[in-house]
Amino acid sequence: EPTMPQMIYHMIKVVVGFNEINVQNLREFILTVRKCYRPNPYHNWEHAFNVAHCMYNIVIRNLSLFTDIEVRKIPFFS
Repeated sequence: EPTMPQMIYHMIKVVVGFNEINVQNLREFILTVRKCYRPNPYHNWEHAFNVAHCMYNIVIRNLSLFTDIEVRKIPFFS
């Protein structure tokens, strides 16, 4: 679990890039999202990471199916 924020950071870097993203704001956003999850047996930080990782793999393996805007927004809406 301690490396999940770093993996989220990496996934966003690979899919979106950092040209249009303030890196410090991204770090704070990821850590805030993790901190705000309540201790719930299912809908928790680990579940959020799993969904984000699944969407990352779908996007990376199917880039031709998504528009540029979709590719840039999917990591933030999963």
